[in-house]
Amino acid sequence: NVHDWQTLSESDIRLHYYGMSAEAANNMLASGIEGLRRNREQAGMTPDIPVDIFVYPNYEDMRDAILYEPQWTGGLAYSDFSIIIMGISGDANWDQDTIIHELTHILVGRNAFTCVGFIPTWLNEGLAVYSEGELDGSMKTQLDLAIRDDTLFPLRTLGGSFSEIPEKALLSYAQSYGVVKFMLETYGQEKMDQLLRDLSDAKPIDAALIERYGLDTDGLDTAWRESVGLAPLVVAQATAMPTPTHVPTFVPISGVPLAVTPTPYAIPTSSFSETESPEVRSGPPILLTVALLCFCLMLLLIVGVIVLGVVLRRGNTKGGDHV
Repeated sequence: NVHDWQTLSESDIRLHYYGMSAEAANNMLASGIEGLRRNREQAGMTPDIPVDIFVYPNYEDMRDAILYEPQWTGGLAYSDFSIIIMGISGDANWDQDTIIHELTHILVGRNAFTCVGFIPTWLNEGLAVYSEGELDGSMKTQLDLAIRDDTLFPLRTLGGSFSEIPEKALLSYAQSYGVVKFMLETYGQEKMDQLLRDLSDAKPIDAALIERYGLDTDGLDTAWRESVGLAPLVVAQATAMPTPTHVPTFVPISGVPLAVTPTPYAIPTSSFSETESPEVRSGPPILLTVALLCFCLMLLLIVGVIVLGVVLRRGNTKGGDHV
């Protein structure tokens, strides 16, 4: 091992640390235990295996241990392995919130795990931020300004990765928190637990939301917007399906839904009638013919020069022999 790791264990938490005091490590462990309690009470999530938390004494050491991540990354959760990696910021409250935040990612990942399903980022991050408690000052300010100016992101666009631009990322986290807070405080913890179980059964997020809340992603977005005093979200209406043609078409296998669904279009049918026949080319295009002709002439010229040179050289050689 590169570092002299020490370990503290309690309940389902194993905290590994170095370069920090035993008191600080015990405070971090206590934060992990508190995170388990909050997630159990708020969303009904509990760990199925112990969670290992590796705490580095600074962000530089943490980033040396991982591949590329955005510069604002303070911790990482690997739910497949039930492992958290994080660095210490120097702010005890921030660090303890980070443990709770990343621990929630572990629990969401393991409670809603599926090989073929999809957990939208807004739900995952919203639960993680909600588990920390109230929004911190900077996030609250960002969210309040976006609500005042009606510059919130459409919820569907927050289903994938958040922006690496810090200001946009901050608003993405804050907005995700707002939506999840609305879901939990309006509909209760039991429905959230059922939603996560539906996702673990590989049910698409819209179908799972409709099953448990009677709203799809856009409907949930609108309901939350109305709860903070904004107008309903304007959603583009679906385009009617085109009339089938005699040309067979195939629907592609669907993957993770994009923020904008492309409008379907029909494969054009032939415009020729039974009595018409398309124009048939009788030969290659004129430009191609001219180009090929020029190439052949150049080739013949080069060959002629070479042959002439050989003949002249032989003539000179014979003349030299007669002298």
